[in-house]
Amino acid sequence: MGNYSIFWEMITVIHIAQCAGGVDRYLKMLLRRMDRTKFRHVLICSYDFHKEDYVGLVESVEYVEMKNSLSMSSDIKAIIEIRKIIKNIRPKIVYCHSSKAGGVGRIAAFGLQTTVIYNPHGWAFSMTGVGIKRFFFQFIEKILEPLTDKYVLISKYEYGKAIKKITSKSKCVLIENGIDFEEMADRVSHSKLTRKDVGLPDNGYVIGAVGRLSPQKAPDIFIRMASVVLKTIHNAYFVMVGGGELKTEVLNLAKEYGIEQRLIIIEWTDNTVEYALLFDVAVLLSRWEGFGLVLPEYMYLGKPIVATTAGAIPDIIKNGENGLLVDIDCPDQAAEAIIQLYNNPMKTEAIISSGKREMFKYEISRVANQHECMFKSACKQ
Repeated sequence: MGNYSIFWEMITVIHIAQCAGGVDRYLKMLLRRMDRTKFRHVLICSYDFHKEDYVGLVESVEYVEMKNSLSMSSDIKAIIEIRKIIKNIRPKIVYCHSSKAGGVGRIAAFGLQTTVIYNPHGWAFSMTGVGIKRFFFQFIEKILEPLTDKYVLISKYEYGKAIKKITSKSKCVLIENGIDFEEMADRVSHSKLTRKDVGLPDNGYVIGAVGRLSPQKAPDIFIRMASVVLKTIHNAYFVMVGGGELKTEVLNLAKEYGIEQRLIIIEWTDNTVEYALLFDVAVLLSRWEGFGLVLPEYMYLGKPIVATTAGAIPDIIKNGENGLLVDIDCPDQAAEAIIQLYNNPMKTEAIISSGKREMFKYEISRVANQHECMFKSACKQ
């Protein structure tokens, strides 16, 4: 364990996170922008996180085995270990990220002299097509509500769900997600990836999506959409950035629809920007979405967007203004939207221009400032 001497002049925050991916990225962006003269951070996380990524951002990284699935013995062990660390460090704030860390973290902090903040990063019970699991996740959230001092909600949609189904308005803080434009600019300026590098022709019309090949992101709908698009746009190519559990199924579906020669799947990479730069149209066909961080990224990169009406997406994309919205699980609608952009360059440019204006709402500095105000306020109570 690290050196846990107490810095009384600083606010100590323990972050607890289990699932890497988006949460990992969110934390790194947030911590880079927070005032290190006023806040001291410690990260308790699963082994999915890389310690070297947090050098200079946190005082220490403490690994605790946390499984994504429910496991009574594993979860109890994690709770005991996390509680020991909290007792040792005595933080002003324990900040839990996502549902699993939110569960074990809030139980671990119960009864200790600390303010407990929970950011679900998208409610698990908002997922569609999960039957009894949805009820179970909501039931767990209601049980843990008394152990939670504040909720951070990443979108208006998530905020609405919180006050309708889980807790009172007084416990909720809306802090919409953001991206690091400086980091984006740096990645764009250093990107050397070309279409030729990934097997795309220069004259191809590239439709791309960034996101794991999981049921949430609807890669099956992407394939069906692609087959419809190809009937009209004969030079269309399709890129999916992000591996996942459905990769084999997606490849088989592509063969079934006869588009395997026009499909490129890129395994997950920390630098998705260089691939998104190659897109002519960017899509997000999610079945549920707590925010959709990739959307302001697409706007920054000057990409016209086609997205579904899932979850928080309509909070970000205004249909016909900074993107085109389509119904969930409707490949024909998605294809028609892409064809509309292909046939109407003026409309495409108008959507790109509107996106460039809208994107500044989602700057990570604003997210960091809101967190600092919330942490200071929590410590005064």
